[in-house]
Amino acid sequence: MSSTPLKPGGNLVILGSGWGGYSLLKKLDTSKWDSVTLVSPRNYFLFTPLLPSVTVGTNEPRSIIEPVRKTIMKKNKKTGLANTRYLEVVANHLDLDQKVSSRHPSPPLAKQCVPYDKLVVAVGAQPNTMGVPGVLEYTHFLKEMDHARLIRKNVLDSFETACTAQSDERKRELLHFVVVGGGPTGVEFAAELSDFIREEISHAYWEVAHLAKVSVIQSAENILNTFDAAISRYATDHFKRIDIDVVKNSRVKAVEATAVVVQDMATKEERRIPFGVCVWAAGIAPRPFTKDLISQLKGYQPENGRLLKTTPYLEVLGSKGDLFAIGDCAGVAEPELLPLAESLFDEADINKDGEISFQEYEVIYRKIRERFPLLQGVGAKQRWKDHADKYNGGKPLEFLTRDLWEKVLANMQSSYKAMPATAQVASQQGNITGVSTFALWRGVYASKMVSWRCRHLVIWDWIKAYLYGRDLSKM
Repeated sequence: MSSTPLKPGGNLVILGSGWGGYSLLKKLDTSKWDSVTLVSPRNYFLFTPLLPSVTVGTNEPRSIIEPVRKTIMKKNKKTGLANTRYLEVVANHLDLDQKVSSRHPSPPLAKQCVPYDKLVVAVGAQPNTMGVPGVLEYTHFLKEMDHARLIRKNVLDSFETACTAQSDERKRELLHFVVVGGGPTGVEFAAELSDFIREEISHAYWEVAHLAKVSVIQSAENILNTFDAAISRYATDHFKRIDIDVVKNSRVKAVEATAVVVQDMATKEERRIPFGVCVWAAGIAPRPFTKDLISQLKGYQPENGRLLKTTPYLEVLGSKGDLFAIGDCAGVAEPELLPLAESLFDEADINKDGEISFQEYEVIYRKIRERFPLLQGVGAKQRWKDHADKYNGGKPLEFLTRDLWEKVLANMQSSYKAMPATAQVASQQGNITGVSTFALWRGVYASKMVSWRCRHLVIWDWIKAYLYGRDLSKM
């Protein structure tokens, strides 16, 4: 299948106002399109990395959101056109004959169809319950602003209720905060909550604060197990220092109203862990819209797939050049080089002598990287030396035969498969720790805010929290 970039012209529809959809809208030259329509049930962009800070009052909710309509207003003013608009609807089905069926999130549920020439799916993902009973009823997710506000309210409720409880046992149950999931979201929330308890709660709720406890339940051997091992070890050691209990190699089997049922993966023994508040941060799953679209593209998309597979130019596999996908709902399909071995060899063998010379290899390697941008590499000359070391005992390699060529392609393909699991992993390697890391972390987050308004508000929130402490009111 051919792979082409998204080319301007016609009517463009973007589904989603998250990282993928909003970033595209902000960087898009809307003057090159007849119309641009952003479709989303949420009329603002949410800076999700700072949601844990909202749960404890370090940052205010409106500091980390940017209204979509303000961005659209600026776009229309800049171009002098009124061709960009926003629709507050939920896309629930895609008609591949150029229609998007949508409905309003609140009554009346009036359906409407939004026609498009090019469509970008950026609907993100939803929390993954893993099919565990009780998750939806008794735990809190941390993916939307409403989630953060509710967690904050219930954490403070737990302390207020504990102050009136009669027994220490009941107080401990109320003040046990359980986080399921040892990934970035779970770990950051647990750390923020622990700091909040130590720096604010311990003074305001002095009579019960010493009974508070934070626990993280992780199914793997280590927290942050998809990150560099040094980062994982540092997080584990830090949690020990601040008394966060990490329950490793354990899987949640069920969630009850006031407890989680946990099974040790080695011994298969089960036990109940009481909680006052439980936050579920155990990964993400595809939204119904994404699953419906995958089923429509059966034969091109993996069966029971969790992501829309795309070309390197983010064109959805199985589409007709009019459908693209970005963000948590999409993933670039791994390049299949081995089936192309014969045709690539013939293309590389310019002088048709049945061998690929160094000069011919430089040309074809450059073409392969253009066709498959995500393939890792360190340059043709270095690659050639690698092949000499690997396949010719370190001796100079004069040419590649067809057999060696297949091995070279297999090596290229494996280099792609060895990429880190997430973009977060790739961008957070290193061994910097301590105060310098904290300052750098805040500096990076401030620089990544999508507007100067958000940047100023977030920095001012940090200054307020430092000077006056975090707010403890339930609002």
